[in-house]
Amino acid sequence: VPSHDIQRKYLCPVIRYSSNILVMARAEGIAYDTEYLNLKNFCHDLNFYIDILELSRIFGLYKNDVRATSSWGIINGRKVLTDYGY
Repeated sequence: VPSHDIQRKYLCPVIRYSSNILVMARAEGIAYDTEYLNLKNFCHDLNFYIDILELSRIFGLYKNDVRATSSWGIINGRKVLTDYGY
């Protein structure tokens, strides 16, 4: 399985896009009292943490954007990154 396919499970799905609009699946917000998450503890899963670090490295995602509570949501009980682009 290509690594991009493994990491895709952490991304909020894109439903439609064009040059000036991006529509993503609706994700429920994450309720945390902090502005930034401790990713090691966020899912209690070492593979999750390693995959997110690799995803960030491959696609040049900013550390604070990936750690921001506002960048995450939940779809069907699964935690997904909702803010992962420019």
